[in-house]
Amino acid sequence: EKGPVESVTGPNATDTAARVEAPTEQAANIATDTEAPELPSGSVSVDAIETAAQAEPEIPKMSRFGLGPYPEIPEEWNYPPNYFQTVENIETELLERVTIKMYNEGTRSKYGSVGIDPSTLMITALERGSVLVEYEMDENGEERIYRTLAHPDDLSPGMYTRVSEIPSHLKIVTPAEIEFDPYEYLGLSK
Repeated sequence: EKGPVESVTGPNATDTAARVEAPTEQAANIATDTEAPELPSGSVSVDAIETAAQAEPEIPKMSRFGLGPYPEIPEEWNYPPNYFQTVENIETELLERVTIKMYNEGTRSKYGSVGIDPSTLMITALERGSVLVEYEMDENGEERIYRTLAHPDDLSPGMYTRVSEIPSHLKIVTPAEIEFDPYEYLGLSK
Protein backbone atom coordinates (compact mmCIF):
# COMPACT_ATOMS: atom_id res chain seq x y z
CA GLU A 1 0.00 0.00 0.00
CA LYS A 2 1.34 3.45 -0.93
CA GLY A 3 1.61 6.40 1.51
CA PRO A 4 0.88 10.12 1.04
CA VAL A 5 2.45 12.28 -1.67
CA GLU A 6 5.29 14.60 -0.64
CA SER A 7 6.55 17.64 -2.56
CA VAL A 8 10.11 17.34 -3.75
CA THR A 9 11.84 20.30 -5.34
CA GLY A 10 15.37 21.16 -6.28
CA PRO A 11 17.47 22.62 -9.06
CA ASN A 12 17.43 19.36 -11.06
CA ALA A 13 13.90 18.26 -10.18
CA THR A 14 11.64 17.73 -13.14
CA ASP A 15 8.82 16.03 -11.29
CA THR A 16 7.53 17.88 -8.23
CA ALA A 17 5.75 14.93 -6.62
CA ALA A 18 7.19 11.67 -5.27
CA ARG A 19 5.62 8.79 -3.40
CA VAL A 20 6.54 8.13 0.20
CA GLU A 21 6.36 4.49 1.11
CA ALA A 22 4.58 3.31 4.23
CA PRO A 23 6.85 3.37 7.30
CA THR A 24 9.12 0.39 7.65
CA GLU A 25 11.06 -0.88 10.65
CA GLN A 26 14.19 0.77 9.22
CA ALA A 27 12.37 4.12 8.86
CA ALA A 28 11.09 3.85 12.43
CA ASN A 29 14.65 3.37 13.68
CA ILE A 30 15.90 6.48 11.83
CA ALA A 31 14.31 8.74 14.42
CA THR A 32 16.57 7.26 17.10
CA ASP A 33 19.76 7.46 15.03
CA THR A 34 22.07 10.45 15.55
CA GLU A 35 22.55 11.03 11.84
CA ALA A 36 19.91 12.79 9.77
CA PRO A 37 18.14 10.58 7.24
CA GLU A 38 19.29 10.83 3.65
CA LEU A 39 16.87 12.90 1.59
CA PRO A 40 15.81 12.09 -1.96
CA SER A 41 17.97 13.73 -4.61
CA GLY A 42 16.94 17.35 -5.30
CA SER A 43 15.06 17.82 -2.03
CA VAL A 44 15.82 20.32 0.72
CA SER A 45 15.45 19.70 4.43
CA VAL A 46 13.31 21.91 6.64
CA ASP A 47 16.41 22.75 8.69
CA ALA A 48 18.21 23.95 5.54
CA ILE A 49 15.26 26.17 4.61
CA GLU A 50 15.10 27.65 8.12
CA THR A 51 18.86 28.23 8.13
CA ALA A 52 18.73 29.96 4.74
CA ALA A 53 15.85 32.18 5.88
CA GLN A 54 17.82 33.17 8.96
CA ALA A 55 20.92 33.90 6.87
CA GLU A 56 19.14 36.38 4.58
CA PRO A 57 19.78 39.91 5.84
CA GLU A 58 16.67 41.66 7.07
CA ILE A 59 15.88 44.89 5.26
CA PRO A 60 15.99 47.81 7.72
CA LYS A 61 12.64 49.45 8.34
CA MET A 62 13.91 52.68 9.91
CA SER A 63 15.44 55.70 8.18
CA ARG A 64 19.17 56.04 8.54
CA PHE A 65 18.57 59.82 8.50
CA GLY A 66 16.41 59.76 11.63
CA LEU A 67 13.08 60.14 9.82
CA GLY A 68 11.45 57.14 11.50
CA PRO A 69 9.87 54.09 9.85
CA TYR A 70 9.91 53.97 6.07
CA PRO A 71 6.56 54.52 4.37
CA GLU A 72 5.15 51.69 2.30
CA ILE A 73 6.07 52.20 -1.34
CA PRO A 74 3.13 51.73 -3.73
CA GLU A 75 3.37 48.26 -5.25
CA GLU A 76 2.71 49.53 -8.79
CA TRP A 77 5.91 51.59 -8.67
CA ASN A 78 7.91 48.34 -8.83
CA TYR A 79 10.68 49.67 -6.57
CA PRO A 80 13.02 47.04 -5.12
CA PRO A 81 12.25 46.06 -1.50
CA ASN A 82 15.49 47.69 -0.33
CA TYR A 83 14.88 50.97 -2.21
CA PHE A 84 15.28 53.24 0.80
CA GLN A 85 18.69 51.70 1.57
CA THR A 86 19.89 52.99 -1.83
CA VAL A 87 18.90 56.58 -1.06
CA GLU A 88 22.10 58.53 -0.51
CA ASN A 89 20.90 61.69 1.23
CA ILE A 90 18.15 63.14 3.38
CA GLU A 91 16.91 65.39 0.55
CA THR A 92 16.07 62.40 -1.64
CA GLU A 93 14.42 60.50 1.21
CA LEU A 94 12.26 63.51 2.15
CA LEU A 95 11.26 64.02 -1.48
CA GLU A 96 10.36 60.33 -1.89
CA ARG A 97 8.30 60.38 1.32
CA VAL A 98 6.41 63.49 0.17
CA THR A 99 5.79 61.95 -3.27
CA ILE A 100 4.47 58.73 -1.70
CA LYS A 101 2.14 60.65 0.61
CA MET A 102 0.85 62.77 -2.29
CA TYR A 103 0.29 59.62 -4.32
CA ASN A 104 -1.58 57.93 -1.46
CA GLU A 105 -3.75 61.03 -0.99
CA GLY A 106 -4.48 61.15 -4.72
CA THR A 107 -2.94 64.62 -5.15
CA ARG A 108 0.37 63.78 -6.87
CA SER A 109 -1.13 63.70 -10.38
CA LYS A 110 -2.09 67.40 -10.32
CA TYR A 111 1.57 68.41 -10.08
CA GLY A 112 3.80 68.63 -13.12
CA SER A 113 6.88 68.71 -10.92
CA VAL A 114 7.76 68.05 -7.30
CA GLY A 115 11.25 68.95 -6.17
CA ILE A 116 13.30 69.85 -3.13
CA ASP A 117 15.70 72.71 -2.54
CA PRO A 118 18.80 71.02 -1.07
CA SER A 119 19.89 74.19 0.74
CA THR A 120 16.57 74.78 2.57
CA LEU A 121 14.96 71.30 2.38
CA MET A 122 11.73 72.97 1.27
CA ILE A 123 9.49 71.12 -1.19
CA THR A 124 8.27 72.86 -4.32
CA ALA A 125 5.19 71.27 -5.88
CA LEU A 126 4.38 72.92 -9.19
CA GLU A 127 0.85 72.40 -10.46
CA ARG A 128 0.19 71.79 -14.14
CA GLY A 129 -0.76 75.05 -15.85
CA SER A 130 1.73 77.01 -13.72
CA VAL A 131 5.21 78.30 -14.32
CA LEU A 132 7.67 78.79 -11.49
CA VAL A 133 9.74 81.93 -11.94
CA GLU A 134 12.70 83.26 -10.01
CA TYR A 135 13.67 86.88 -10.41
CA GLU A 136 16.80 88.98 -10.14
CA MET A 137 17.49 92.65 -10.75
CA ASP A 138 19.20 93.48 -14.03
CA GLU A 139 21.81 96.22 -14.55
CA ASN A 140 19.03 98.83 -14.94
CA GLY A 141 17.43 97.92 -11.62
CA GLU A 142 14.53 96.18 -13.35
CA GLU A 143 13.24 92.81 -12.26
CA ARG A 144 14.01 90.11 -14.77
CA ILE A 145 13.42 86.36 -14.79
CA TYR A 146 16.59 84.32 -14.40
CA ARG A 147 14.95 80.91 -14.08
CA THR A 148 11.68 79.29 -15.15
CA LEU A 149 10.32 75.85 -14.46
CA ALA A 150 7.17 74.33 -15.92
CA HIS A 151 5.87 71.06 -17.30
CA PRO A 152 7.11 70.69 -20.92
CA ASP A 153 3.51 70.52 -22.16
CA ASP A 154 2.78 73.88 -20.52
CA LEU A 155 5.80 75.95 -21.53
CA SER A 156 7.99 75.60 -24.61
CA PRO A 157 11.73 75.41 -24.04
CA GLY A 158 13.44 78.75 -24.37
CA MET A 159 14.75 81.77 -22.54
CA TYR A 160 12.12 83.86 -20.78
CA THR A 161 13.44 87.06 -19.19
CA ARG A 162 10.23 89.08 -18.82
CA VAL A 163 6.80 88.12 -17.50
CA SER A 164 5.29 89.42 -20.74
CA GLU A 165 7.08 86.58 -22.61
CA ILE A 166 5.25 83.87 -20.67
CA PRO A 167 1.93 82.73 -22.20
CA SER A 168 -0.95 84.48 -20.43
CA HIS A 169 -2.91 81.25 -19.77
CA LEU A 170 -0.19 80.08 -17.34
CA LYS A 171 -0.27 80.99 -13.67
CA ILE A 172 3.04 82.58 -12.61
CA VAL A 173 4.24 81.51 -9.16
CA THR A 174 7.39 82.01 -7.11
CA PRO A 175 9.02 79.49 -4.79
CA ALA A 176 7.89 81.47 -1.73
CA GLU A 177 4.25 81.08 -2.85
CA ILE A 178 4.24 77.32 -3.32
CA GLU A 179 7.04 75.79 -1.26
CA PHE A 180 6.27 73.93 1.95
CA ASP A 181 8.06 72.22 4.80
CA PRO A 182 8.25 68.44 4.25
CA TYR A 183 8.66 67.75 7.98
CA GLU A 184 5.38 69.52 8.71
CA TYR A 185 3.60 67.87 5.78
CA LEU A 186 4.79 64.41 6.82
CA GLY A 187 4.24 64.96 10.54
CA LEU A 188 7.94 64.45 11.34
CA SER A 189 10.01 66.23 13.94
CA LYS A 190 13.22 67.95 12.85
